[in-house]
Amino acid sequence: MRYERFRLELRPAELTVFDRSAVLSRARHLLQAHPGIAVEDITKARSGVDISVRFATVDPADEIISDVLRRALGLPEAARQFRSIPWRASRSGSAGPESSRRLERPSVADGAQSPRPSPASPSPLREPGTSPAAVPDQEFPSLTFYANAPRSLWAQEKPVRSGPPPRRRRMVGQCPDTVRVGETFSLLVRIGVSEGGAELKSFAVPAEGLDVLLVLHAPGLRVLGGERQTLRVPAEGNSEPSMFELVADSPGARKISITAWQQGSYLGELLVELTAFVDAPASRPQSVRAELSRETVDGAVTLVVRYDPARNAYRFQFYDIDNPREEVHALSNPPGPLVEELVNELDRLAEGRTGYSAGETRDYLQDAGARLWQQLLPQRVRDQFWERQNRIRQLTIIADGDAVPWELLYPMDPGHDAGFLVEQFPVTRDLFDRPPLVRSLRLHPARFVLPPDSPEAAGDEIAGLRHLLHAGWSPEAVLSEFTPLRRLINQGGFGLLHFACHNSFSPAGGSSISLGNRPFTVTNMQSARINRSLLSSTPVIFLNACRTAGLAATYNGLDGWAEAFMQAGAGAFVGSLWAVTDGAAREFAQEFYHQLREGLPLGEAVTAARGSAASQPGDPTWLAYTVYGDPSARLAAV
Repeated sequence: MRYERFRLELRPAELTVFDRSAVLSRARHLLQAHPGIAVEDITKARSGVDISVRFATVDPADEIISDVLRRALGLPEAARQFRSIPWRASRSGSAGPESSRRLERPSVADGAQSPRPSPASPSPLREPGTSPAAVPDQEFPSLTFYANAPRSLWAQEKPVRSGPPPRRRRMVGQCPDTVRVGETFSLLVRIGVSEGGAELKSFAVPAEGLDVLLVLHAPGLRVLGGERQTLRVPAEGNSEPSMFELVADSPGARKISITAWQQGSYLGELLVELTAFVDAPASRPQSVRAELSRETVDGAVTLVVRYDPARNAYRFQFYDIDNPREEVHALSNPPGPLVEELVNELDRLAEGRTGYSAGETRDYLQDAGARLWQQLLPQRVRDQFWERQNRIRQLTIIADGDAVPWELLYPMDPGHDAGFLVEQFPVTRDLFDRPPLVRSLRLHPARFVLPPDSPEAAGDEIAGLRHLLHAGWSPEAVLSEFTPLRRLINQGGFGLLHFACHNSFSPAGGSSISLGNRPFTVTNMQSARINRSLLSSTPVIFLNACRTAGLAATYNGLDGWAEAFMQAGAGAFVGSLWAVTDGAAREFAQEFYHQLREGLPLGEAVTAARGSAASQPGDPTWLAYTVYGDPSARLAAV
């Protein structure tokens, strides 16, 4: 993987009508036939536009890039010149005469040999994260475009020099724990190198530093200034602080969330709690810490959905390389009844009570997914999705108390139809308030939950999985009673907990699993959540039942099994949002574990399992599963 940056000079009139979103979308559309090449961004500069291009191939095709970019910009002239932008200069959008050079595209007659690039000016290509300071500026010209040039004439690649090794970092905040109503107070946030503590995964920072986006979420507080700030993280030491200023207009307890993002990857969250009083004096600032535990991934995009009770609206925010602005959408009707009606119909489909043929079932699922897409997401959010759909390699959805069946979404707009969301790329979910995600998963020791009233096929499912996973046949590996299951979860120390059972649900009582004459509910997970009892082994949890990921048809305020297990420290959670059929559920589980054992990451293993379960026509089970966890996580080497 390599990145190049170019500048194309534009005339003043062309700059005036330059529409970044339209040009970027057009360029990505034109490159759909060339999956090894992607335009990452197009930005307006003083005298033209800067264009960032990612190459997955060793040698890009001869005229593809130049022609595509000119067509996207609406420039027919073949003689228009590109200029390379060295990486050090490109951050500010300008390049001095000594750090850039004009790239002429020579005229070549048919059949004539193109002029060969000078051996003295090779064009090495830099991997993301490599330090420009490690190599002089003149070593970073971009590719020259030659008409009809053979591949041997393209610039050769030099060995990439690595930057500083990744370091462990923490996000640290300073804020009073009590404030006076009506008075402005400050929250200072910085990112620094941690001393001591648990070993954490880290994100790489080049020698010149790295920009990290901080996003403030402070319900019940008035924010003075912006809710988004960019903080420059140095390769060594601590960053300078970013300051958010806030006001409490009424007394009461408040919770503030500051999330950190780097090119679409969620790095971590800082939670701050304070109380506003009418007369009490403000306290001195207190320090709070948050661990940044996730590495950035190329092509990772996150969609955050938050409920704003003050405006009875939903707030949507994509986090990507360009971080488009947040969109607020006030629904005329709450989504609960729509989703509940849909889930009930999906239960009927799984039970074969609709009378639909296999083809009609697929059509119904497509229409239902397209209806959700149109009704739940505002037009601008849908436009933002299509603008980046070609570059997404994995999509993570973070929502407050989420129970919306995102896996069923079928993105469809005039001129756009790429299939179900989960068919396009791995789709996973995440939570803000949970321990750091892990990249290393385990399946051993494996434990299985088989209640006495489980479906008839559940015993065969567990027997097959024990054989597949070489889990042994000891009696203690299978739990069927309340007390042993609760004790196991509170003690931790296992690698897999697989449920094959019924999952009862009621809007009033929530979700429960019957273990003999005792219901096991989300409430029984509270001690494990508080003590983070699963952190020692970060197990995989798989509830192969029905309605296991959420409690009710809403995505604000309620929790369920997924949140309970992830807050307790699980490494990954897989569950179903509606009733699943025995055959397809068993096939999904077996393929999921098989692909994990074959080395596929979590997100791709789930995608492969969906494909296997989808082979049964007329069965919506393959869309029922939702997965929480790091989509890049893999099984640890044994």
